[in-house]
Amino acid sequence: MVGASVLGVFLQSLPPDRRVAMARVASLIRRAARGVRESKRHGLVCYELSGSPLFALESREKSLTLYVAERSVIDPFVETIKGFDAEHSLITFTDLNRLPLPDIEKLVRASVVARRERGTVPSENDLLELWGVNIEQAKVSNPVVRIPKGTAEEAAAIEAAKKEAERQAAEAKKILKPTKPEKSLVESVPKPRPTETKPRQRKRPASAR
Repeated sequence: MVGASVLGVFLQSLPPDRRVAMARVASLIRRAARGVRESKRHGLVCYELSGSPLFALESREKSLTLYVAERSVIDPFVETIKGFDAEHSLITFTDLNRLPLPDIEKLVRASVVARRERGTVPSENDLLELWGVNIEQAKVSNPVVRIPKGTAEEAAAIEAAKKEAERQAAEAKKILKPTKPEKSLVESVPKPRPTETKPRQRKRPASAR
């Protein structure tokens, strides 16, 4: 029961923007990489394939980080995905409202193909070193917790995050929407009176004088 609620609690502990962003990327990974197992390792939410992490997600103070294990597939995406750190094989998303989901999905599918073709998997220490995660801290961190896919807690957290984001968007629209002047103020402003024009007198012809 503890493992079934870890991700749901983790999502609920995040601010609405990072909660929604992380839920969207996590959902995309599970959909595009069939057969991945979700777990929590050393503060990272990992997605394992063939017994080793294929991706990992980390929520930071003002951003979301996606770690990529299959370094061989990243070259075509370094230029197309903003925030890609090729040296450490990770992507830092700072604009959480504009996630490049189509490109992320292509990256996920390419990684699945690469993992199944290579036959071997990178060790956890190799990945931590590649991603720049401190190995000494990782050794004393919390143990691995396996998380079943599609838990009720996770679904509830994602739904709550979406509703909170929709509420904040609606509040923002109310603030930005121009207000109409009150009817009483409009009626109190005197309307300009139409100017009266005098009829022009026709000149008599000289013979009539």
